[in-house]
Amino acid sequence: MIEHIILFFSFYPTIFRYMISSLYDLQGLAYRDSYGKAAMKKIFFALLLIILLVFVSAIVVTYKYRNWALRYAIEEIVSSELPGSSLSLGASELHLPNRLAFSKIDLKIPQYDIFIDIDRIELDFQPSKLLEYIEMGTANQILKNIFIDGKSIQYKEVRIKKPHLEARLNTNEAQTLSYTGFMTSSEFFFKKIKMEEVKTECSLKNNTLQIDIFHMLFSGGMVTGTIEAVFGDDGFEYTAHVKMKNLKAGDMMIILNLEKKLQMSGVWNGTVNVKGSSGKGITAIDGNLVADPQGGELVITDQAMIDNIASRAGIAKDEVARSLAHHDYDEGSMNLGMEENAVKLNLSLSGDTGDRNFDIYLHDFLD
Repeated sequence: MIEHIILFFSFYPTIFRYMISSLYDLQGLAYRDSYGKAAMKKIFFALLLIILLVFVSAIVVTYKYRNWALRYAIEEIVSSELPGSSLSLGASELHLPNRLAFSKIDLKIPQYDIFIDIDRIELDFQPSKLLEYIEMGTANQILKNIFIDGKSIQYKEVRIKKPHLEARLNTNEAQTLSYTGFMTSSEFFFKKIKMEEVKTECSLKNNTLQIDIFHMLFSGGMVTGTIEAVFGDDGFEYTAHVKMKNLKAGDMMIILNLEKKLQMSGVWNGTVNVKGSSGKGITAIDGNLVADPQGGELVITDQAMIDNIASRAGIAKDEVARSLAHHDYDEGSMNLGMEENAVKLNLSLSGDTGDRNFDIYLHDFLD
């Protein structure tokens, strides 16, 4: 439907030239017949006037209802290509000759766990490339630029609030889409992890999406790094390599849902690597964080955790409770890993009150 609308506008000049050319041919025949010269001249100008009126009327009507037709076409495409989904468009705009704009987009695709709420999308395209695609079935660089300003985008356990994306797109001869651009968001959620003030540069090439993070606030500190996703017939696989700086231990305990079991202060730095796929979720985690030389304090208040540590170490519960009631440290390391479906956190601390080394298992962190 969209192609028909663009095609209609693109062929207006061609149709008009063809009509005028035909009339001039008719006039030429009339002038070669001296007896019908005057009559045919009047007919020629009458037909010319009618064609001009029809042509102008068609332009006015098509231009007036172009946005309604575009909106109808988009809704029909979504309903036919994505059965079970729902789309609500506040407005659709066709800005001739090469821009499409949509506002107040609410798209729900429950079967893929996709929920999109966008304020505005603008697309720049090349009409000549679109006509080439309609006529021949293949074309490069139909879309040129994309602009997205939204409220939220959610895909399974990933949720982005106030996303803003600007990118330059390209479609090669193999009909593979690629783009380069940047994306920002006020908040980014992955499962139970919350990140803020996210600023990234993005690129998609050869079915590989790369996101370079150059600013992201997390646990009171800063995160930078790279996320890479490779798309295939069965979904996608992803890897993430991030560096963390000046993370606050107290905020980390809240993120790990340990604030009722552990009270901890201090600043930590390190790296974390994550692997996973769209079908299985996170399949591997490894990383290491090191405490800042200023050190901090650890207090374990959960009796079940104290009993578990005592049992593993073969030490009396009362002795463990006393030793963990107030532990100051100036050296520390935190190693992350996975055992079965649980995240394993090994915490090793050293200070004036002695050394502490114990494991914490987060069984529901990845749920």
